[in-house]
Amino acid sequence: MTRFFIDFWDDWDEAIEEVEALLDREDIRYDVDSGGRYMIEDDDAGTVADLLDDAGIRYEII
Repeated sequence: MTRFFIDFWDDWDEAIEEVEALLDREDIRYDVDSGGRYMIEDDDAGTVADLLDDAGIRYEII
């Protein structure tokens, strides 16, 4: 599993909604752990990075 989290954004709730909409649209399965980190399959990490980059959402893969 690859984990990532969203860096500070002006509107945190809006960022969460946008990230989850992007993942849902691409049928990427994810879970969110108790620390707010998204967990995705390793094979999806590149796709997720591209989606977030294209949307201008700051994130960090950990």
